[in-house]
Amino acid sequence: MKIAKNGILIRTLAFAAVVTATMMGAAPARADGWMPQPYHTNGITYISGGIGIDEENAIKAQAGNYNLKITDADKQGQFTGGTNLVIRSNGGQDVIKVDNAGPMFDAQLPPGRYTVKASNGAQQEIRHIKISEDKPVDMHLIWRQS
Repeated sequence: MKIAKNGILIRTLAFAAVVTATMMGAAPARADGWMPQPYHTNGITYISGGIGIDEENAIKAQAGNYNLKITDADKQGQFTGGTNLVIRSNGGQDVIKVDNAGPMFDAQLPPGRYTVKASNGAQQEIRHIKISEDKPVDMHLIWRQS
């Protein structure tokens, strides 16, 4: 009987720790250990993913490390993946090229002006952004259902 009570207490404490961490903005790691894998290209660090609530929370927990956040969704607000991204500097050089990104994509770019070219199936978006030292850019790409 004492062991059963301790088991319940341990599970209750573990649940409370997860709820508290989530409410404070720190997402726990998934049970299978998945955490966003940072990639490095041309001196730029980025992460991509967000399929399922565990990945979404893990990427949100890392969001403070990045100054560009791109989210892909359909018109109903449901996350979509499979977006191809090209981020080009103001000088015309491709700094990041990622196939099959999203639905959440975060990057740490040096301050400056950039062109983001995104495509999802036959759909395409081109956006011009300015990255500053003090304010992250939050971009939402809304795709039609295909």
